[in-house]
Amino acid sequence: MMKRTKPTIAILGGMGPQASAEVLARVMWVAQQRFGAETADQFPEVILSSVPIPEFFESRSDRRQAEAMLVDRVRELSRLPIDGLALACNTAHQFLPALQAVTEKPFINLPGEVIFQAQQKNWRRVGLLASPVTTQSRLFERSADRAGISLVTPGLKDRRRLGQAIGLVIAGDRASARRQVLAVAAQLELRDVEAIILGCTELSLIFSSNDTSLPLLDSVQILAEKIAEIYYNQTE
Repeated sequence: MMKRTKPTIAILGGMGPQASAEVLARVMWVAQQRFGAETADQFPEVILSSVPIPEFFESRSDRRQAEAMLVDRVRELSRLPIDGLALACNTAHQFLPALQAVTEKPFINLPGEVIFQAQQKNWRRVGLLASPVTTQSRLFERSADRAGISLVTPGLKDRRRLGQAIGLVIAGDRASARRQVLAVAAQLELRDVEAIILGCTELSLIFSSNDTSLPLLDSVQILAEKIAEIYYNQTE
């Protein structure tokens, strides 16, 4: 058997599936653009496991079922020769303690990576576009507070609009979703923020740096960059 000299990362996706596929596509784009991959054997070895979990934003029972399904999948993936894992969903990071508890393989903490990028820019007041559950769970604030960064989130009505937009993306109606997000982002820009975080991977499918005059921290792009960096910077 050929000895592996580079790490393999397993991406836990399906929340939703389109955004998970986008993460994988961008990993390969980063491999080509930043690290010069030209032939198939020069691209990272990545496993994308798309888990069709139930919608867990509102129902506690569905949330428990979703967590159980993800825990089972992490156990299965950990039996493979992988070196680390990533969640292609910011909201699913509420399950991270339970997932990390069943594997010795390290997880990339995506909200933490996003906040680290904001800290590197010396930003102190940043807007956050995310799912209602992500906002309520303060998944980004945990890292932001330690970094001395104040996160500005939309009001309750606009949070609900973001939740609706995320559902529309998964359902395939990106045009309607985009209109919702553009309206919410425009209001957030008026609140004296230095940059905007796309804190939901679905939002990366319908919103880009061309849609705002502010710097944009795209969680899909940040995750893709991190996975590629782990692969190419590994000491052989």
